[in-house]
This record gives sequence, structure tokens and C-alpha cells, in this order.
Amino acid sequence: MKKISKYIFLVIIYGLLFVVNAFSKVYCVDENIESRIENFKKDYSKRVDEFFYISSVKGVACMTSYYGVSKKEYNLIKKKFLAQIKDGTLQKNTKDNSLKSGFEINKKKKIKYVDQNNSAYWQFMQLKMNDLRGDGIVYYLFDINRFYRVNENFEVVSEGNYSVNRDKKLYELTTEDNQKFLFKISLSSQIVDIKSKFYDYKGFRRYQFVLAETNEQEKIRSAIKNFKENRYAKIEIDPSQAKNVELESALDIDKSEKVKFLEGNESYFWGYTFLIDDLRGNGAVYYKFQIDHYHRLDRNFNVISKGSYKFDKGILKLTEDKLKFDFKISIINKVVDIKSKFYDYKGFKRYPILEATKKQKKLVTKSVINFGKNRYAGYSESDDNLDKLWKIILDNKDIQKKYLKYTISKKLGSQRSYPKFKGDKIKTMGLAVFIDYKKELSKLTKDKNLKEISEFAWGWAYSTKDESSKTELEAIKNCYKDVAKKKFNMVDRKCIIVDVRRFTDDSQYPMIWKNMLRVAKKNRILLAKESEKSEQQLAAEKKKKEADEKKRKELLIAQKKAEEERKKQELLLAKKKKEEEKRKKELLLAQKKAEEERKKEEELLAKKKDEDERKKQELILAQKKAEEEKKKQELLLAQKKADEEKKQDELIAKLKEQEKKKLNELELAQKEAEKAFEEKKKKLNVDKESPEILVAEAITVTSQAYKLKGKIKDKSDFFLEVDGQPIQVNEQGEFIFEGFIINTNQGEELTLVAVDRWNNSSEKSVKINVELKEMKVAKGYEKLLPNKIKVNKDKNKIAIIIGVEKYEYLTNLDAAFANRDANAFREYAVRALGVDPSNINLLVDKDANRPKILKALKLWLPKIGGENRDIYLFFAGHGLASDDGKNLYILPQDGDASLLEDTAITRSEIIKLLQKTNPKSVTMFFDTCYSGQTRNEETLVASLRPVRIVADDQEIPNNFTIFTASANDQTSGSIEEAKHGMFSYYLMKGMEGAADQNNDNKISNGELITYVQENVSKVAFSQNREQDPNMSGDKDKILFSYK
Repeated sequence: MKKISKYIFLVIIYGLLFVVNAFSKVYCVDENIESRIENFKKDYSKRVDEFFYISSVKGVACMTSYYGVSKKEYNLIKKKFLAQIKDGTLQKNTKDNSLKSGFEINKKKKIKYVDQNNSAYWQFMQLKMNDLRGDGIVYYLFDINRFYRVNENFEVVSEGNYSVNRDKKLYELTTEDNQKFLFKISLSSQIVDIKSKFYDYKGFRRYQFVLAETNEQEKIRSAIKNFKENRYAKIEIDPSQAKNVELESALDIDKSEKVKFLEGNESYFWGYTFLIDDLRGNGAVYYKFQIDHYHRLDRNFNVISKGSYKFDKGILKLTEDKLKFDFKISIINKVVDIKSKFYDYKGFKRYPILEATKKQKKLVTKSVINFGKNRYAGYSESDDNLDKLWKIILDNKDIQKKYLKYTISKKLGSQRSYPKFKGDKIKTMGLAVFIDYKKELSKLTKDKNLKEISEFAWGWAYSTKDESSKTELEAIKNCYKDVAKKKFNMVDRKCIIVDVRRFTDDSQYPMIWKNMLRVAKKNRILLAKESEKSEQQLAAEKKKKEADEKKRKELLIAQKKAEEERKKQELLLAKKKKEEEKRKKELLLAQKKAEEERKKEEELLAKKKDEDERKKQELILAQKKAEEEKKKQELLLAQKKADEEKKQDELIAKLKEQEKKKLNELELAQKEAEKAFEEKKKKLNVDKESPEILVAEAITVTSQAYKLKGKIKDKSDFFLEVDGQPIQVNEQGEFIFEGFIINTNQGEELTLVAVDRWNNSSEKSVKINVELKEMKVAKGYEKLLPNKIKVNKDKNKIAIIIGVEKYEYLTNLDAAFANRDANAFREYAVRALGVDPSNINLLVDKDANRPKILKALKLWLPKIGGENRDIYLFFAGHGLASDDGKNLYILPQDGDASLLEDTAITRSEIIKLLQKTNPKSVTMFFDTCYSGQTRNEETLVASLRPVRIVADDQEIPNNFTIFTASANDQTSGSIEEAKHGMFSYYLMKGMEGAADQNNDNKISNGELITYVQENVSKVAFSQNREQDPNMSGDKDKILFSYK
């Protein structure tokens, strides 16, 4: 609708002007028409009226994205455009199979060759050609003294070095296998003349090429990047301990040790990443090398600094601001020799290095990319900003004096006179400047009144013909010449076309100029759309082709299956027939054989009858003989058995005698040992006295947190327990016990037990009384009474309790009563949840900084053993959410709200660390929230715990239960009268038994959250706000049972 409204508005305006003005004509042409002619596409033949139109409204300029020309120019440009429909010889996107290779050179044809070796010059001009080297169509990409050949599958086929002979305008290419090729390149004619001993012809031959399109350029650069990153993949360096190892630095060089340093040029280091302690105050750092610059990152993958480098006579020269460093790198020996005035020493010293792992390389690359993206993240590429940048550049004094002076002629545009340069009549002219495009737009975005930009190099060019593309190319070449002259650093900057001007014979439009910054922006948008459209078409064609291929294969499979089935049936029939014939033959043979067997059997039966009779007689004789033999054997066995029994009786008597003798010896030895022990015991000074506990029987304290001091006296070693908790005692026997009292009316009674090495023990009770002056609970809120709960302690339960009230980097934004909540919850962890005190890690305020919280999760918890155990985590303090609401953070005591990712801890990270211990169950309590500050950083309610934005809900594992103080778009408040967080107060009240709705002495997750929700929402309503606690997990699960 917006587009239709826009066109209706334009029609109305043009209609009014048409009525007012006299009839005339304005000839309008698409401002990208030259680019379209050079990059002609098939669908342009149907879009002629889209690129050309004639307006009859006098005095009205052409619409946006068109420019006005004379009638003569209009017809000339349109004729040139229409010629493309019939003749494709000027098209830039020539089909690959039409590229001619190795043909004779027409010496009459004048060719203009280039002589550039600047990587920025070649950055968007990769040559696509068939160089007759057996790889088909290939792309050539030229970088700083290095070239790459990439095939149509976007795989690097080969690489090598190159140099430029500017006098002869020759590119001398040397491959890795030392083959040499001479190139003479003409971008304007799109040809390369090549000479090499590789070919069977002599001298130069001519090869056609086209320039790679934008999407092809991206794939080429990606292929080369991957190729560089995998170049040293086979070097056996184990950097697995890179994060923990302490690298030695600045070692004296052992000259007897043979070290092989890298040689070549800058391209050898592209994509290379290693770890080194360069003694610059950041510890071990990563160095990431790119085309002509590098980045330094710390171990947390944060970019520390950035600089440029170049390779000179085997030494890598690094420049970083005003600092300079000389590096000699050996990948094989894993060392870098460094020299710099930055260090106290003179000459080179040796530094060991470790090559980064694939994972570390990915993290380093990601950080560098993010650093580049976010460096000028706030810039706007609006037309208004582009016009301002264009004007600031053209207001430059040198440009006014040396470029714009040709556009100020009084006779400008008359058919008799054009601006001239050294006698040449100027028809087109263009201006290119060397700037950091994003940086300057970022400055303009921040400062709308910006008058000047950073110092820049520039160059301009002109043509006596109406050919802006060649003029732009020459302007870029002249710009890079000025860069070299002024010795500017190439990092982050490049030469871009800013302004193009055309002079005509038309008195109405003597000069037509374009802000090329706006044109480039529109071209990028058009190319992106066309590329997207092209990719969609290719995807559709590919999908159709795959479907057709699938159908064809299915048909072939069906045909093959049918043929196989037919052959199978034929084989079965033949086999069946053969088997029937075989069975008939077998039946006849069987009948014949049966008859023969019958006769044979009858003969055998007769013979057997005679044989049986003979055997019967022999058997009678054998039985008689066996009977006699049996009686004889029985007599022999009886005699033998009697002899064996006699021998056995003798052996038993002998063994009994030996056993009796040994028992007598053992009795004597035992008596002697007892006698020796009694004598030794008399000599030892045995302590029969119990340890003496020197401590007051009752003390009175003025706060809930207290310290109990005392001393133990005994003659031997001993240990001390306070309420079953082991307490450390110094060499003098002195000890200090720290405690916290919940029930201030009843106080607390401690039981001290001391046991020495002789198992002598003593016990003493100490009464702790509390007299609070300020921390009184107002009427209407009951005191917390954890002592009324009685549960059995369970060694398989663990608790981590965190409370942060005062923050290091948040002024006047304390989390009210968070410390009280944490200390109080410790008592409920022991008395309600049944956690053994030795299995509790309590972190409050300064002890609740980010390193100590992570240490508790990563070291203490695995050490104490969380596998198959119940884990409880309580946090009271500030909660924040990421800008996109996808990550929920808890803020440690040293956390900074402006650096969440670096100083806070995500809830998902805590869950992952707890999951690693393979727990039986995890229950988490968060007295925090994830929204609550205005855009002016003003807290909505004075006692509310401040947060940032509305956060998204996050999924939790099955065996996890999470209690949260409020919904993600609400604020977690506190009760000033009760001196507790509202959620924490009712959570602990519910654990005392108030949440036990069915009075079964069991409190489930559902019962507890229902009780907390009802009470918190009521109190929050009385404070004119909303707070609805939530629970994620199994509501029917029993949290604990009490007596």
C-alpha cells in the first residue's frame, strides 16, 4: 500500500505541474544504465520501459534513481542498450564455454595493460578463465605478492608468488613446484597474454577472461581462507594444555641450537594463530594474522590491540600505534625471537609459542569478526548521511582546487566549449578517496554537525569519451598511487568512488553529477536482491531436478525389480520340473534297491541266527569265568582297604600330636606378648584426664551474627566439635566459632565436645542470648522460627547459598536484606531440608564475587561429590537480562550491569555446571527478577531490587525444580518491616509448616509455591504493584518431611 500511495502522490504532483507548465519533454535514463549494459542480463530485453522514459513536464527533474539527458544522448544510450539484445559480444557475463584460450595475438589491435600489485586494487577483480593447465575454468585471485588458482568447485588448486615488472607491465608468476608464467593483463579488453615453458607454443598467446561476480568472489575468498587455515594442519603440536601452561618468555638464545625460521612473504601468515606470553602485561595472548594486519587477544578471547605488519628479509615487522616489534617465527621449533625498544633488553630474545587448537581458532576468529562488526556498530548508511559525507569530501581544499575547478567554467555545457585538462576535452571525470567508510559514517551518525573527516588520500581521472566505468577505474588507480605516496596504512581503509560527472551539449543539463556513495549503496541492495532471487531459482531447479531424478531412479528400480521377478519365476519353474524328473528316477531306483535289500536281509537273518547260537554258548562260558574273577578281586580289595585304614589311623594320630604342640607354643607366645605389653604400658605416660574446655557458659550479643572464642587444654592431641561441626583449633588450643541466630527471643544453645587421643572426652554447653536494638520485626509479620522444625539430617544433601546486598559497581542500588535472607536460609537448609552443616557453602557479599561463585560450582561441588545427591541452591540479589531477553543473569558482588557477558553468570550456565555432577535432584531458589528499571535508570520503587528488561522463559532439565520470586516482567520486592525479601520471608515461613495444606507433615513443591504465591501477591498489591512467584518442575514432588 505504501508503494501504491507513493506512485499516486507522484502522479498527482506531475499532473499539477503539467497543467501549470508549457508542453516540453525531459529524457530520463536509469542511473545504473552503464552497469546494466556492461552486465547485461536476459530479462533486460523485457524491461526496456523500466530503464528509459520521457517526461512531458518542463522544469521537473527526473524521478529518484534516474538522471536527465539530452534527446541525442537518450537515443544513443538506448540504441547501445538495444544492441545488447541482438549482440552479446559486449556482455560481461560471457558463458564459460565461450572463453577462448591460447589463440594468436592480433598485433594491430592496441591493448592497454595494467601494472598494479596492490591487494586492494585486485580485491573485487578475480579473473575467470581457462588457462589450459588441465583444471578447466579457474579463478585467479591476486594478493600481496601471492596468487591463488581456484576451480569451479571453489577449491584451491594451486598457489604461488608473483612480482610485477612495471616497466614491461609484466606479472611474473612462480608456482609452488617452481613453474614460471608471464602474464600481461588488460582489464579494459578482458584478455590475458600468457607465456610459459609449460605450454608447447613459443612466445605469448592470448586468453579471454571475465571478472567473477559478487557471489563468486565471496566463495573464492572463503575457499582461500579455509585453505590457509588448514595449511599447517599436519604439524604435530599439542596445545591442549595451552590455557593452563605458563609460557616462559625472553629466554637467551642458544646459538648452537638450529632453528628453521619461516621465509617468504606476508601471505604465509594469513590465518595463522598462536599463543605466547609477550611480556606486555596481558599474560599469555593469542596473535591472529590476517592479510596485512593482526589482532592480539587475551585468554578470554577479548581483542586487546590491533596493528599492521609486513615481511622484510625473513623478519616480520609489526607496527602497533607507535610501538614497533621485529618477529622471527619458527613453526617447526615453536619459538619466536622478538626485538623491540619496548623491552629493557637489547637485540633478540626467544619466546616459546603454542599453535592454537581448532576450537581456539574458531573462538579467536569469532572475536575478531565481532570486534570488526561492533567497532562502528552505530553507523547509519542513510541517504542524508551519504550526502553529508559526499559534501564534506568535495569541500576539501585540494579537491576544490584540483578537481572541482573544471566544473566552474562559464561556458560549461555550451556546444562550443567543454572543460579541458592539458588540452584534452573532458567528457567524463571521476573522484576516488581512500577512507574508512564505516568509521566516517559512524562519526557522522554521532555528530550531525561534523565539518571534516580523517586525513585521506585521493585521486581523480577524466576521459575524452562518455565512458564512466573506465574513468572510475583510473581514478581508483590514481587514488592508490596517492596512498603509496603518503605512506598510509592499508588497514581498514580502501579507495572508493565518490563522485562522477558527465558533460553534455545540452544547455539545459550541461553537467550531470552523481553521488556515487548513494549509487554504490543502491547497487549493493540490487545485487543482494538479484543474488537472493538467483539462489531461490537455483534451489527450485535443483529441487525439481532431484525430484525428476528420484522418479527416474524409482522407475528403473521398479523395472529392474519386475525383470528380476520374471527371471526368478522362470528359474523356479525350471527347477520344479527338474526336481520332478529327479524324484521319478529316484523312486524307480528306490524300488529296485528295496527288492535287493529284502533278499539280502533274508540271507543275513539266516546267518545271524547261526551266529547268535554260537555267541550264546560263548557267553555262558564267559559269565562263568567272570564270576570266578570277581570273587578273586573282592578278596584283594578287602585286604588293600584294611591296609589303607591302618595307615590313615597312624597319620591322624601324628597330626593331632603336632597340632597340640603348636597350641602350646601359641599359648606361651601370647602370655609373653601380654607380659611385654603390660611392661610397655607401665613405661608410657598414659593421659587419663579429659580435655578442659575454657569458654563462658553464657554470652550476650547485640546482633544475629556472632563469634564465640575459647580455649582447650589437654596433655595430648585432641579435636573439637560444636553442634557436631568440626572446628579448627590453633597450636595454643584457641578456637573461634562463627554463628547466626534466627530466633532472637530464645537465643541459641551450643554443645561443645572435645576428645583427646586416649578417647577421654569432655562436653560443655554455652547459651547465646541476643539483645537487638534496631532489627525489630514490626507488628503484622511473625518472626522466622527455624527451631520449630525437626527433620533428620542427610549426608547426601548439599547446599550452596549466595547473598549479595552491596555491589561494588552499583551506587545506591543495594539488594535490600539479601545478606539476611542468605544467612537465614542457611538455618532452614539445616533444620528443614536436613543438610549437614559441613555440606553447606555460604557466600555473602565480598565472598559472593564471580570467581568464588564459579569456584563453588566448578571445584567445591565436584570435590564434595554431587553424584546421585540432592542439591539446593539459594540466591538473593540482583538479576538482569540480556538486551534480547534470551539470557537470564545473576549479578555477583563484582558484577557490572554494562558488561553482563563478562562479569555476570547466566542461569543456564549454573544449570549446566550442576548437571555435570549427575545429581539425583536439584532445587533452586532465586529471590531476584528480570525487569524493573526505567530507561532513565530510575528505580520504580525505592526498596525494589533493580533489573533491566522483560526476559524470555528458559527450559530446565527434568530433575530440576526452580522457584523464582516473580514473573519475568515483574520486580522482586522486599518487606521493610520484616527486614527480609518478600519472597524469601514467605518461602521460609512456608517451610516452617505454614505451607502444609493437608497437615500430613510433608511439604510438596506445589504446596510451598501455592502458599508463597498467595501471600506475596497480597503484600505486593498493598504496595501498588504486582509480584507473582513462579515454580518450574514437579509440583507433586515432596520437598521435605518433618516430625
